[in-house]
Amino acid sequence: MNKPKTTKELLEDFKSQMNSLAYRDETALDKTRRKGKMLISNIYGDKSDYIEDFNNISFYPSFAPTDEIYKHERWEQGKSQIINLMNTMIEESDLFGDKSGNSQTKKLLGKDSKKIFIVHGHDESIKTSVARFVEKLGLNAIILHEQASKGKTIIEKFEEQALSSVFSIVVLTPDDIGYPKNNNELSGYRARQNVIFELGFFCGAIGRKNVFVLYKEGVEIPNDYLGVVYTQYDAAGAWQLNLAKEMKQVGLDIDMNKVFE
Repeated sequence: MNKPKTTKELLEDFKSQMNSLAYRDETALDKTRRKGKMLISNIYGDKSDYIEDFNNISFYPSFAPTDEIYKHERWEQGKSQIINLMNTMIEESDLFGDKSGNSQTKKLLGKDSKKIFIVHGHDESIKTSVARFVEKLGLNAIILHEQASKGKTIIEKFEEQALSSVFSIVVLTPDDIGYPKNNNELSGYRARQNVIFELGFFCGAIGRKNVFVLYKEGVEIPNDYLGVVYTQYDAAGAWQLNLAKEMKQVGLDIDMNKVFE
């Protein structure tokens, strides 16, 4: 396994990407800014002053119309400001120690940035549909029973695969029936118990923003996981765009054009 990069190495890599950003490449700018925000959040936390400074850096003139020369200067100024901010963080790392020791960064550094864990029940059709879409986006769909055990128990195998994933898609399908023990008239369709367990596991292990719940009509929705995105599965595939948007929002490197291919 490759040795995890230090905070300084991660920031230096990001500086190189910012340096190579071409003028008026809007797609690359959006991708780079999202990655930078994800990087700073995982190193210093969502409430860090660095996040506010990063978000306030602009690449565009504050008034219009302006000539092309000034637009280009403003673009380069935005690049310089972000690079200066990265240099400040690198200096802090040199003076006060590597921030990669904090728990948030350990989570980031120990993961495969393309590994998407799919939690599923008994509906093979939906499971396959989700996995193929994830692969279509250029990511790695992880389905537990398809992975080699390598002599590990089920729970050890689950932990190894789950804790090295950056995002989880939890598929809720009506596989079981449940009801209060004193009133079976309130029975309803529920997801498998292991699916609910794994939903909670991922909320704690990788954060709720990195968990996407896809549910089939008719299944009972858990009400204990505030902050998790729930989207209904539909045969027409509208759920795919919602999923891709959420992945993009948390910084995953995907091409949105592939959603419509």
